[in-house]
Amino acid sequence: MIQRGICYNRDITDLIEMDKELRRQKKLLETVLDNMQESIYVFDKYGKYIIKNKVARERFSGEFKELGEGYKVTELYDLEGNKMSIEETPIYRVKSGEIVRNNVVKFKKNDMEYYNIISGTPIYDNSSNFLYGVVSFLDITDMMKSQQDLQEVQEKLLAVEREKNEGLEQAMEMKDEFLSFISHEFRTPRLM
Repeated sequence: MIQRGICYNRDITDLIEMDKELRRQKKLLETVLDNMQESIYVFDKYGKYIIKNKVARERFSGEFKELGEGYKVTELYDLEGNKMSIEETPIYRVKSGEIVRNNVVKFKKNDMEYYNIISGTPIYDNSSNFLYGVVSFLDITDMMKSQQDLQEVQEKLLAVEREKNEGLEQAMEMKDEFLSFISHEFRTPRLM
């Protein structure tokens, strides 16, 4: 028979409500990220990817788990055509603490070329220790190809215009020579 007992009761309603709210916010964040056109990557201080949005997962099919794995099969170039070392790449610059804005990079993989605008930001704790890097990649390959096609068309039009101008210059020279000849003949007629 129990004569005395201690009963402890703790109200965890607020904890359950906070957990529900956190789950709703997480779902909202995932939905927002998955509806973006950019590839979004979040990596930790060890270089492991902890978040990839839908575009990032589809683009690389989840094949890369850590920073640097993609650079083993892909070459990166700046717009001047210079190959970038792994340390020069935007994602490594973010890991080194640099904020990167609108860096255009050309990727080459298996005879394919594609272009991205890359931006990224490091996130620190209260003691200024690197915690996470957030990087976005926006595919601008179609825009760059269109720009290159437009430039080729412009160069062809310029070449046609130059040929036309050269033809006009020759015609003008021939006209001037003809007028000079006729004018000379009128001044000094030949007697037969």
